[in-house]
Amino acid sequence: MPTDSIRILSIRQPFADEIIFGDKWNEIRSWQTPYRGPLYIHASRWAGSKSQGSSGNGATSAIIGRVNLVDCRSEDEMCAVEDHLVRGRKLAKSLKSLAEFLKPFPKVSWQNGIGEWNWILTEPVALVKPITIPGKLNVWKASFPADKLICAKPDPKRAREPKAANYVPCEHDPATGVVRGENPGGKVAGPLYKLLRKAKAAGMHLTPSLLNDLAVELNTRAENILNTLANIPEFERVSDRPKNEDWWRIAR
Repeated sequence: MPTDSIRILSIRQPFADEIIFGDKWNEIRSWQTPYRGPLYIHASRWAGSKSQGSSGNGATSAIIGRVNLVDCRSEDEMCAVEDHLVRGRKLAKSLKSLAEFLKPFPKVSWQNGIGEWNWILTEPVALVKPITIPGKLNVWKASFPADKLICAKPDPKRAREPKAANYVPCEHDPATGVVRGENPGGKVAGPLYKLLRKAKAAGMHLTPSLLNDLAVELNTRAENILNTLANIPEFERVSDRPKNEDWWRIAR
């Protein structure tokens, strides 16, 4: 019998292997997601030559393992935490819980770098047998029989890694004032909720024009907002719109 749908992220090699078998605990993206929880890693294709090696078996077009996605943090936040953990510099109070959570990871793991949005991944485990399947963009879903999702025993070398259940988010995002525990979508989801509630009350939808206006207001791209919308159950796409037009509303 198929399982409930799982969430999957496609990542190029050798970075997918470095997450599941190596010391890479963050995935860099240009956008964030409000989703937190189990995330399966799909190895898509190689980024460059296979001669650069891999910490795993170098599989491609396959789901190779599972991690826990505990947070998405901005480049500025991660740079501040890196300066604190690696170089011993002072840290703002709002980031101390994040720093404590990341402290068990070896300092060498920061060599993987930080970027615009950093997805923090913990507790990696490999599938006993990779699942061959083409990848997709963004966070995607698929269903499989339970016996296809059996994971190997965790690597004892990674026993020091913190557990997702132990993560306590910072009280607020200093850039926006958003309480992370109440609104995991951060600076994008908050204004979206406000705008869509107003539109719903007026019998309107989030049209491409309103979407572009919001992107300008938030200093982001419309694509990033759509990625957020697609992963928040409270939002739904208006199905009777013309092709290639994205209209959204709060699910009724």
